[in-house]
Amino acid sequence: MEGVIALMIPIVALLIPIVAIMSSHQQKMAMMFRTNAASDGELQQLRMEIQELKSLVHQQALMMDNINVALQARNKVPPAPLVQERV
Repeated sequence: MEGVIALMIPIVALLIPIVAIMSSHQQKMAMMFRTNAASDGELQQLRMEIQELKSLVHQQALMMDNINVALQARNKVPPAPLVQERV
């Protein structure tokens, strides 16, 4: 019995820092999940902004092609491929 107690003392001494490390890790993970949940609204807002920017770039590319076609028709220059044909 004394041999078991002598063996348990170092094991318990090593378990204390392991439990402390795991507890700290669990707290950090919980904080990350809370922070992540709070930033979901911001993420959705950024996705909407990116979609708006893509739409704007697409519209401007089409307008530039229209201007290019009009200038080429006025100057009698062979037409360059349109965005729809390049994509």
